[in-house]
Amino acid sequence: MAAGTVDLEDKARLTWNDQGKTLSPSTREERTALLMASTALVDTLVQTLGGYEVDAEAGTARLAPSSTHTGRVMTLVIHLANHSIEIPVLVGETVWTYYPHVAPKALKIGESHSLGDPLGQITFPEDASTDQWIPVSTLVERIMDVLAPIST
Repeated sequence: MAAGTVDLEDKARLTWNDQGKTLSPSTREERTALLMASTALVDTLVQTLGGYEVDAEAGTARLAPSSTHTGRVMTLVIHLANHSIEIPVLVGETVWTYYPHVAPKALKIGESHSLGDPLGQITFPEDASTDQWIPVSTLVERIMDVLAPIST
């Protein structure tokens, strides 16, 4: 990983630790901190995946429908040959679900974007998580493994 990516990962991990390591925040400050932590991790993933020539970008803040957690997290959007997928980035979790990406449209107050039906899951090794943190190198390795068969 490039030095800039390591710095981004350190920032993301520090933000996650400072946030209290919860995906179910109960206060406005905790919800904001969770978004900051997941945004920092998405930024790191985008830069790292870009080094492998994967077209990725930050998505929007969403609730992960397949998760029991109540906090909104940033999503990672990955553009493949004929379609795009969107992954809610559940910091510290060992299973992430990915969905078809649909370009956001303008919303009215009270509306939210649905992620639709899940396309699959990315499972990270249980032993990869240390203190509720999975290293970016491990995340990227598994994401790349999952992308290989669905990228065409």
